[in-house]
Amino acid sequence: MISASSMRARELLVTLAEDVLSERMDILAGVRQLVAVWARVEEEEGSFFLPVIAVESETDFMPTEKARSLWEPVALARREEEVAPYLEAVRPIVEAVCEEIVRRYGPSAVTRPPCPP
Repeated sequence: MISASSMRARELLVTLAEDVLSERMDILAGVRQLVAVWARVEEEEGSFFLPVIAVESETDFMPTEKARSLWEPVALARREEEVAPYLEAVRPIVEAVCEEIVRRYGPSAVTRPPCPP
C-alpha cells in the first residue's frame, strides 16, 4: 500500500511535469523541483527518472531562484548563456520523463485497467 505522503508527492510530480510540458515552468526550475519531490515518492522501479537527476546534477552550478537576485547581472547572464544550449539539448529527454510521470501517476493511471499477465 502506498502511503498518503507518497500519494501527495506523486500528485505534485504530475502537476510539476504538466507545468514543464506546457512550459508554464522553465526546464531548470522544473528539474530541480521534480528531483526534490521525487525523494518522497515510494517507487520500486524508478530508473525512468534517472535522466532528470542527471540534468539536475549537471546544472547545479546555476543559482537557485532565490539566489539569482544576489548575483551580479552580467555574471548571471553569462551563466545562463552557458547552460542554455545544454538545456535545449536535454529538453526532449526531460519532457519524455515528464510524460512518463503523467502516464504513471496521473489521474488516468488510477482508472487504467491492469496489464494482462
